[in-house]
Amino acid sequence: MSWFDTRHAFKSNELFEHYNYKKIGINKKLCEEYGAHDGAILCGIIFTYFVYLIILDIVTNNVTFKVPYGFGVESFIQVRSRDKNYILKYPNYFLYLDPIASEWIGYQLTYEYPLYNGERRERILHIYGSIRKLFAEYINNGRKYF
Repeated sequence: MSWFDTRHAFKSNELFEHYNYKKIGINKKLCEEYGAHDGAILCGIIFTYFVYLIILDIVTNNVTFKVPYGFGVESFIQVRSRDKNYILKYPNYFLYLDPIASEWIGYQLTYEYPLYNGERRERILHIYGSIRKLFAEYINNGRKYF
């Protein structure tokens, strides 16, 4: 099992615990139709699918996703390392990587956000499942991300 940072982890429905669902027309009937027993669960399902589509677009089309309204928050694929020793030192970060096919270039999905003092911070987003397989397939077939 690989290690990853969980200090900022939460469930998607926790974002919507205190939200007034009547404003957007969510009721019990709609929740039951989509298999959710609560409005927070339904909003969490929609939010999770929204994030899935954003990450899928970033991986397949090599785009940068910027949060609207000028907050300065971005998600994109970044060249994490061109150093052979770095890739060998942190193999859990690059499990998907075929070193020969990717020319020893390690790519990772990155989340960048501003701090109040004007600095910018980066966090690595760990992707799993079908998107990670697609990401690995693209990289090992020679796709370059910029």
